[in-house]
Amino acid sequence: MTGHTAIAGADFVALLLFLLLVFVYWSPYLIAMHRKSDKSTRIAITLFFVGLTGVGWVIALIWALRLPKHSSDEVLRSHDAETKLGKETRTAMTQEVKCGKDSESRTSAGSQILTPSGLHD
Repeated sequence: MTGHTAIAGADFVALLLFLLLVFVYWSPYLIAMHRKSDKSTRIAITLFFVGLTGVGWVIALIWALRLPKHSSDEVLRSHDAETKLGKETRTAMTQEVKCGKDSESRTSAGSQILTPSGLHD
């Protein structure tokens, strides 16, 4: 019985150690998320691809620690500004497309095709 209990205890310690290592490995990403940074996705990608090299993990950690800390209100205001800017940009692009279609229809209605045999509508 004691041998079986010792194995279960060792498995539990191994599981806790594994979870601790996962937490430490992803800590740069967690720091960036806590600081509500827009670079948190890039940090996660860096960790995923080059984090195991050690150098990539250190770079991600320094990057996360150097990010400015944003308050929730600041993040919401920047999101609202981006959303407003995005709507204005989409509206302008839609208007350009509509104007482009109008000019295309005007030029195609009055255009003539010149072929070697003559001029055709």
